Parts: sequence; C-alpha cells; structure tokens
Amino acid sequence: MLFWIWIILGLLGAFIVFSILASASLFRGLIVKPNFGEKNAPLSKSDRELFFSENAKAVEWFNTLQREEVFVTNNGLKLHGVYIDQKSDKSVILIHGYAAKLKYRIQDAPFYYKQGFNILLIDLRTHGDSGGKYITLGKYESLDLLKWIEWLNQRTNNSKIVLDGVSMGAATVLCATALDLPANVVFAVSDCSYTTMRDLELAIYVRFILLPDWLVIGLLELYAHRWGKFSFYKNGPIDCVKKAKIPILFIHGQGDKLIPPAMTNKLYENCTSKKMLLKIPKAGHAMSFCYDRQKCNDAILKFIDLTMNSEEKQGTSEKVIGTENRVPKKVKTKVKETNIVSKKDFLKNQEKQTIKIKAKKAELKTNKQKN
Repeated sequence: MLFWIWIILGLLGAFIVFSILASASLFRGLIVKPNFGEKNAPLSKSDRELFFSENAKAVEWFNTLQREEVFVTNNGLKLHGVYIDQKSDKSVILIHGYAAKLKYRIQDAPFYYKQGFNILLIDLRTHGDSGGKYITLGKYESLDLLKWIEWLNQRTNNSKIVLDGVSMGAATVLCATALDLPANVVFAVSDCSYTTMRDLELAIYVRFILLPDWLVIGLLELYAHRWGKFSFYKNGPIDCVKKAKIPILFIHGQGDKLIPPAMTNKLYENCTSKKMLLKIPKAGHAMSFCYDRQKCNDAILKFIDLTMNSEEKQGTSEKVIGTENRVPKKVKTKVKETNIVSKKDFLKNQEKQTIKIKAKKAELKTNKQKN
C-alpha cells in the first residue's frame, strides 16, 4: 500500500513539475522578446510571399524619402521610431504586430503619404530597436503610445492624429482608446486585434500543451503578474472598447487562422464609440490590406471623411461588411453607408419635418372650419 502511495505522489510531483516547466516555456516564448522573420512569420506560404514582396516594394519607395530616427523614453525604456515629416496638420502613427518591427508597416505608409499625412512608425517595447524585457500585450505598450502622441504633438503643433495598429499593435491601439487621449487624436484603425490574450491562448496556444486549460492559463497569469506586472484577464482590448473615447475602424480578414475573426466581431459589438467594421473575405492574419488594399483604403478614406472632416466625432455607427467573394484588387469598390448623418443635415431634415407638420395641421384646421 505504501508503495502505491509513493508511486502516486511521484506521478503527481512529476505532473506538477512538467506543468510548471511547460507553462514557463510558453510564457517565455510569448512574452520574452520573440522574433518573427520572413521564414517563420505565422502565415501560409503564399501569404508570406505576398506580404514580404509587397513590403519589399514599399521599402524601396521608403528609402527614397527624407526621414529621421527618433526616440522617446517611458519609465526608463528607450523607444525607437522613424518619422517622415510632410509639414502637415495631420499625422498617423503606424504600429506593428507581435514579434515584428516597424519596417513591416512600411507597406501601409504610401497610402497615408499620398493623403498628406506626417508618418511615424514605431517599434513597440521589446521589439526592434526599442528597449524592454517583457511584452505586455497592449497594457504598457498603450502607455508608451501616449508618449509618442506627446512627442508628435510637440513636433507638429498638435496636428490631427490617427492611430493605426495591426494584430498586437491593434490591441495596443484599442487599449489606448480608453485612456485620457488629447483632443487632436481623431480616430483609430484596428486590424485583426484579439479580445484578450487569455481568449487567444485558449483558441491557439494552449491546445499544443497536453495539460488542462485552467492550469496552464492560471500559471501563465501567475508569471505575468510576477514578472511582467500585467494580466491576461484584465484591461484587455475587450474591456477598453467599452470605454473608448474616439471612433474606431475595425478590420479583419475572414481567413485568419491565428486570431479568430469572431474576436473582432465581439470587439465591434462591445465598442461604445462611433465605429465601422470591414471584413475582407479569405484574407489571412494581418493580410487584409494585401488581399484588398483598395477596399481597406476606401474604408479609411470614408472614416477620415466622417471624423476628421465633420463637426461631430461621436454619434451613429456605420457597419461595413465584406462581400462573400473576394473583390479583385484593381476593381474599385464603394464602402456601404448606413445612417451616417452630419449635424447640419440632421438640422435641415428636422426643419423640413417641422414645416410639413405645421402645413398638415393648418390643412386640417382649414378643413374643420369649412365643415
């Protein structure tokens, strides 16, 4: 009997040790400076080739521009960026995704450049040439973003600012929307964000470890609190959009196998600010612009018109949904519009309705007197 007790205790001990080591390895792989290159990016082979070929073309264009390396410091961390100054009254901050670096957002810069924006590309903490030991999945990255906004305001004399993020960069942007942002930050673009890292782990990573979900998630949460000073559960993008202070354009490829498109649907549904949703059929993770850049750019232009060029930034929502079949890249498509009315048009409509009602009452009164 004693023999079997020792066997059970030994197996239990081995299970505990394995659980700790497996979750610690997962934590280290997720949070401690991972790095994706052209060969190991989490994309299909065809998507990888498309993404990096388009980015390479944009880099050639980018290298012809006058630009400068810039730095800010937040809580002792030196953060790196590259700035293109067009002496404009509008600016965009482009934020890359998990385990990437600023150069992988260069392919999205030409669109904003043609629209006359100053462009700031940044390396998130623990990425590229920025300092940092731990990735915090949007919590402290969003506070770093405030420092970049402060720098940009000083440099451009408070130009109108757009925040544009992809994947973890999108999560960073969404977390920032709930912060006390300057009034000149006009809207955000979120391309394929997750709801919380916990949800993403349950959907993607935990399934590769032959341990109970609750155990792995619990240990990861413990490590995150202990070393990263953040939580996989609390204050994630899904919590922040409920307190969003600026309009948000949500984009997600419907062929995303890494971050389920349903997460962006949930973010959109919970967002309390003005919002739009664009779905790109068949596009993989962070591939929406590569699959249909015209449609994505049209949606951003529409959103610019509805926010930067209108009197009201809060109000009615617009939902933009992709068609069932992929739209050819060279075919221009119009963004579906629903129930977006400016303040001026609203007042005109109200005045017309009032006149009609008064005329109807006068007609009824006249008929009554005749009778």
